[in-house]
Amino acid sequence: MRAPLLCLLCGLALLPCRAEAIDRTVPASRQPATVAEPGSYVRSPDYAGSVTTPEGSYTLRERNEQEITLLLPDMEGNYLLVPGGPKPSPDPRFVQAQELKLKVREMVDQMLDTWPNDALKDIVAVPASFVSLDDFNQTSGFGRYLAEAMYYEFNQRGVSVREYRFPGVIETRPGEGEFALSRALSKIRVRQDWAAVVLGTYYRDRDALFVNARMVRASDGMVLRTAQIVLPMNDMLKRMSAQPPLSTGSLRINPGRK
Repeated sequence: MRAPLLCLLCGLALLPCRAEAIDRTVPASRQPATVAEPGSYVRSPDYAGSVTTPEGSYTLRERNEQEITLLLPDMEGNYLLVPGGPKPSPDPRFVQAQELKLKVREMVDQMLDTWPNDALKDIVAVPASFVSLDDFNQTSGFGRYLAEAMYYEFNQRGVSVREYRFPGVIETRPGEGEFALSRALSKIRVRQDWAAVVLGTYYRDRDALFVNARMVRASDGMVLRTAQIVLPMNDMLKRMSAQPPLSTGSLRINPGRK
């Protein structure tokens, strides 16, 4: 026999109270209505295949999709089911952002799938912006985002991460804020054995974005770990991986490039 229908109870203002607290004339032999927490699933112990609503009694059947429904006490130990609408779908733009975050997590998992081991022992990760495969001197918002995400993902896995853009001072600008990061240093020499530079490239196609990442030992360029992912192109990735904005008064035309 199929399981009883599970109804989602929502709405703090409609949280039911115990029957005897509302109506003291209820006979002692009658069981009070059970209090259910908002958002919890409720199972009827005497499920008979039907439910009473303000419009009448209806036969229940299981549904695979989720719906928002109000379940209200009738002060007689039972509940009234007030049907609602379907559960709203998440914003597709938010889904795209979440998928990118999960893909970056997958990429770091590939690089650390054998962690800990001797090759990565005492290693400190130094993330750098990912660059275009066609031009190693060019990056984008997408490449900079990948570097920022590496700080979080490596740190969450217990790997030490070096923030080399912190110059050791905090600059205070009245009316603007306090600033601790700086790109004022044009070149930073990293030659220590403990440093593993996290770098990578991306290739932008019309339908997909191909990303390759690797951990490179700074002292000799030895590749310690690699990873790669493929992202389906969408509006968000198109914006993030677009060419950097042009300077005032300049014009660039690339025939056939989108």
